Amino acid sequence: MLVPSFSSKGVQQLGNAIKLMEEFITGPVLISSYDLIYGKGSEKIKLPITFPELVFLDSGGYEASKDHEELEPYYGKIKPKPWNKNLHKKAIDQWKSACSAMPTVLTTFDHPKKELTVDQQIKEAKLLFEKNPEFITEILLKPEQRGDGQFVEKNKILAKINEIGEFDVIGFAEKELGRSILDRMVNLAIIRRALTNAGIEKPIHLFGNLDSITTPLYFMSGADIFDGLTWLRYAFTEESLHYQLSYGATQFDLSEDEDKIATKTWVKNLSQIILIQSNMKKFAANNQDHLLLGKQHEFFKQASNLLASKLAEVE
Repeated sequence: MLVPSFSSKGVQQLGNAIKLMEEFITGPVLISSYDLIYGKGSEKIKLPITFPELVFLDSGGYEASKDHEELEPYYGKIKPKPWNKNLHKKAIDQWKSACSAMPTVLTTFDHPKKELTVDQQIKEAKLLFEKNPEFITEILLKPEQRGDGQFVEKNKILAKINEIGEFDVIGFAEKELGRSILDRMVNLAIIRRALTNAGIEKPIHLFGNLDSITTPLYFMSGADIFDGLTWLRYAFTEESLHYQLSYGATQFDLSEDEDKIATKTWVKNLSQIILIQSNMKKFAANNQDHLLLGKQHEFFKQASNLLASKLAEVE
């Protein structure tokens, strides 16, 4: 499942962006609980949301962070507003009041300064979902220590695999699974094998990943659900990402204004997301034939072989 995300960190006029794209999106989307609380005018998310088939209601931790990512456009110094459990609860209550008929995956609360052991994260997640039984449950597993260069504690996760497997969806932030793409692929594959060996068939959700190259790599490694903001920030092709304006200059019209270029690019990106997802499903359904992954199939085959050799080393 490839999930286009909407966030105040991805686009400035968030409410307008959602309104523009509801005509084109019928599949799942992700929005942040933080953005339900904050925003005014064109930035405000207007409820109810009725157009997707499923909504992921995210934890708010990403928007509450001051950090920038490599692919994040710079909109001035980030000054996140207060974010805590009470505000998270307020966002959940708003959603339940306005969107009770919408199938919704609720992600556990997160804050960039929050440090909890894996045990504590599981306990807090259980408590959250006991109070909100109407949601599909997702635990977002975070590093026990926060900050640059901190990663989830794989061995502690493996030790609690049965408890973690009680939730409907198991989430990780891409950047918190390892320093390199290969490290993350190996760690995903190890966690997936542990779930399989325990007889647990639950999807792994990789937060912050949605593109034509790394998404299939992580899919081959055991992840199932992917979301990200790259579709709002850049132009997708089957092989790469492009700066929106230069893409628009070649694909649309030199006289087109920037707002229209952005909207047209988002629509084209959605069709590309559907293609990537279709290729991945064909790959899974046909004995993992790498030819079905599209133009970069040879690269994906080499990456798959490298992953297998790395897994053999750690077994």
